Amino acid sequence: MIILNGRRFVCGANALTATLFQPDGTASGFYKVKGREIQIFKPNGDLDGVINGHGVLCKATPHNGRFWYNYASLDTVGRWPSYSAEVNDLCNARRMALAA
Repeated sequence: MIILNGRRFVCGANALTATLFQPDGTASGFYKVKGREIQIFKPNGDLDGVINGHGVLCKATPHNGRFWYNYASLDTVGRWPSYSAEVNDLCNARRMALAA
């Protein structure tokens, strides 16, 4: 599990359904590790963004059957109160996701 801006993301879609009835609440989405990047998905399975190999959070926007990546806040994560909080969360998320 990784936490981005106070919102929980679990590893895989099956783990997301397992959080439906947990006392600490349902996860905001799920993630998959693909090489050096971490793909962030919405609860319905749509790709919302990616934490790339350099630790930058990129929003994934579908365009002509492919994805266009840009630096923007994700729908499932929201905006961080500060840039340093964002960097700390992304570093921790990369460490947790790549260690699993």
